[in-house]
Amino acid sequence: MPKTIPQDWISIPYGKALKNQAYRVVDELGRNCPNYVMGELLIGGVGVAKGYYGDRELTVKKFFKKYGIRWYKTGDNGRTWDDGTIEFLGRKDTQVKIKGHRIELGEIEDAILGEIKRLFVKCWGENVSHPNIYYRTNKNRLYMGGIIFLVSKTTISLRN
Repeated sequence: MPKTIPQDWISIPYGKALKNQAYRVVDELGRNCPNYVMGELLIGGVGVAKGYYGDRELTVKKFFKKYGIRWYKTGDNGRTWDDGTIEFLGRKDTQVKIKGHRIELGEIEDAILGEIKRLFVKCWGENVSHPNIYYRTNKNRLYMGGIIFLVSKTTISLRN
């Protein structure tokens, strides 16, 4: 790892697989992606669990055996470099970790939608304490984290 992060890097690489572990980056059909091509990151080897306790449906969806190795579909996008380095490129879905729990942002949106006209949830980074929640009421007011922004006919860009 260089002491100074190069300007052209879009993320900090994971590094390489640990002993007795294997990683693959695959396309939608499960084929290995060439180096520098984004795909879903799979982890395999002796450290991979047998499945989710009490959730057969999710176990079948996320775990499988191939080449004599048990594999887990991480839900992460990644790519490999020529030297075998694994680079993380974000999630395939809108799942984030909030206070140690994985949750889909859509679940938060659905839980508070009610009489709200428009809602979206955004997190910057994967491991955050609180997501940013933006919503517009039928009275044409835009709310963000309890702060009220009156909405005009122009587009409002909210940045954290």
